[in-house]
Order: sequence, then structure tokens, then C-alpha cells
Amino acid sequence: EYTNIYGARIGFAPFELSISQFSHTRNQNGTIGDGGLFLGEALVGDLAVDSTFDIDATKMMLGFDMMNTSVARVGLLVGLDVFNFNQFRFTAQEANGTGILAGDYQNVLVDQEVPVPIIGIRGDMAIPGTDIRLGAEISGVSIDVDDVNASFFDHDINVNMEIFENGEAVIGYRVVQLNIDGIIDTTEINMDMSMSGPYFGVSFYF
Repeated sequence: EYTNIYGARIGFAPFELSISQFSHTRNQNGTIGDGGLFLGEALVGDLAVDSTFDIDATKMMLGFDMMNTSVARVGLLVGLDVFNFNQFRFTAQEANGTGILAGDYQNVLVDQEVPVPIIGIRGDMAIPGTDIRLGAEISGVSIDVDDVNASFFDHDINVNMEIFENGEAVIGYRVVQLNIDGIIDTTEINMDMSMSGPYFGVSFYF
């Protein structure tokens, strides 16, 4: 699997606008069970498949500082996260003797968007006598959008250390949870997905 994150923010206190992009691609083996559907036909016996899951999430947030000092900042966030399912596909690994051939594939979602409004809070604090800042951002929502019930939570805790003028090394831990129950483009989806783990990078500020 492969994940990348990048973004930018600009503002004049007490307001701030931020835009970030989260991309995740995963390829793995799996099984569609006996009685499941593949290419519209009910399966007899299990079918071994390769699955491809490729999703982007573009988050646009407007922040308002409730506190802004040289030591710490705390702000409220409101905005929109647009999930784009680039590709969600199952590919048969081998023929199963009932007309399905190796390489046959079934698309679940391709180029489908789900916009989700979100709210959150963010803050950071400088450790006196060091070049280190501790930060956190928590955002999410649970909402009904058209025929879809969606919940999304994004938790990010990070440590930032200045390594040169206007540049910081960033080490953090992020947890993303996405639950979707409903119909997207005539496809019924019941998804419970959670991704978490450490990340590292560099940030530039001016």
C-alpha cells in the first residue's frame, strides 16, 4: 500500500485557510465468498481475487483562532472533505469453471465523489527553551448526504522541530476512520475502513 499527504495554509490572525490532500492506494489478496456476486452472477464456491483500492481525500478548512499567543494557539475548524473513489476493483485470480476467467474484473466504484462537511479543533504549543512544537488536529462528522450515511474522523498528533530557518521536520501519528452505508451511483456500499500509523515529512513556513 502507498499513502501520501501534502497541503498548504495561509491566513491573517485570527482567520486561516488550509487545503490538504490525502491519497491512499492498497493492493491485496482476498476472497469473495460462496453466494456472493461477481459480474452480476451468484458464486458457487469461493472466488480468490486481487483487490485494488485507490482513494483521495481533499480537505478544505477555514480556521478561527480562539487563542493565539507566542507560546500556544487553539482554533476552531469548519470545512469540507471530498472523498474521490478513483478505483475500487476485484480481479479474479483464476478461472472457477463457471464462466469466470482469470483476469476478469468487477468494478465497485470508479471516479465517484462523496463530499462530507466536517468540523474540528486544532492547536499547537511551543516547548520553552527548545525549537520543538507539539501539535494536534481533530476533525470529523457523522451525517446523512442524499442516500448515504457517512461518518469520518481524522486525528493527527505531531511533533515539529525547526531544522533551518523557515523549515521544520515533522513526525506524527494519524488515524483516519471512514464509514459509509448507502447507495453511491446505484451501488450499495457498506464500508468500515480504518487507517492508522506514523508519518514523517518536512514543512516550510513564511
